[in-house]
Amino acid sequence: PSTVLTPKTYQALETALYSNFLSENGEVLIPNNFALEFTPFWRGDTVLDFEDFLYPKGLKDQIQRSSSFSVASTQDFLLGDSTKTNSIAVGYRTTLSFGNKNDRDKITEYRTKLKANQRVMTKIVSVAENLVNEGVSSKSDFIEKMESEILNTIKDYHYEISDKEAEEYTKKIVDDINSLSELDKNNPDPFLDAVYNILDSNLNMADVFDNFKNYLEERQGGSIDLAGAMFLNFPSNDLEFSYVPRISFWATPTYRFKDNWSFLKAMIVVRYDWYNTDYYKKYFPSAEVFENNLNYGLALASEFKKFSAMLGDISLNLAHQIVKDGEGASKFIE
Repeated sequence: PSTVLTPKTYQALETALYSNFLSENGEVLIPNNFALEFTPFWRGDTVLDFEDFLYPKGLKDQIQRSSSFSVASTQDFLLGDSTKTNSIAVGYRTTLSFGNKNDRDKITEYRTKLKANQRVMTKIVSVAENLVNEGVSSKSDFIEKMESEILNTIKDYHYEISDKEAEEYTKKIVDDINSLSELDKNNPDPFLDAVYNILDSNLNMADVFDNFKNYLEERQGGSIDLAGAMFLNFPSNDLEFSYVPRISFWATPTYRFKDNWSFLKAMIVVRYDWYNTDYYKKYFPSAEVFENNLNYGLALASEFKKFSAMLGDISLNLAHQIVKDGEGASKFIE
């Protein structure tokens, strides 16, 4: 399907299921190319404080928050003889995260920067508005009275910045304000808005916020995705006659490295599949299917601003090359 429905409330979930799985006559049907995923915890207007959101108190909280249920269906599942049949699949997944000290330190660093910027901004804005309300005579008068306030505020509230850096920040802010049009005492709002934009730009508030948001999406440390799914087929397209051809369970531990290696992520996947061999013998007679299957793999993923790479299945590539060369193929495959 081109779209996966993600209802946010139980009412929306009920509507999505009824409108797709019931015909106009009230008969049950299997919709074609339908997909839906529902996360119960985030239904409605669920609200968490920031600390609780970042650091769930226990395993139960993590499972509840990340548990999602999904359903997908088609009318075009092909049997071995190319007969189109109705099929439906249901799935479940959850993610468990394992933070580390470096992760907490990184988050604390971002939050400290944001709070410092907000304090600086609030204080300077307050002083600027008071000056305008008191009737400063011109832009130069405004700058003369604001310069020391900007410098002292940055020194007082942006405690991770040195005095020299505070002076450099102040000079850049003052130069930018000086390049603005003259202050109109009868209509000071455009001038003040421009001053606020200069403060925002020089303090890099938007950049800090965006970097913090991006970090939260790809936090350092370990996590594990757990999932399961089953597949239901109606080989005669009669909804009273069905098979469960396959059930799968899989786990994907992931670790994102820190510091200079933060661009690198390692993943392992282990998946168990159970196949209904009676079903496959009947409807896929030419296929060789085993009842119990175990698959596993390792991947290293790296993302850059203009380049991404995925390394995996090295053994398969090597086997292909050996077969292509025609030397030692049977021994390698054994």
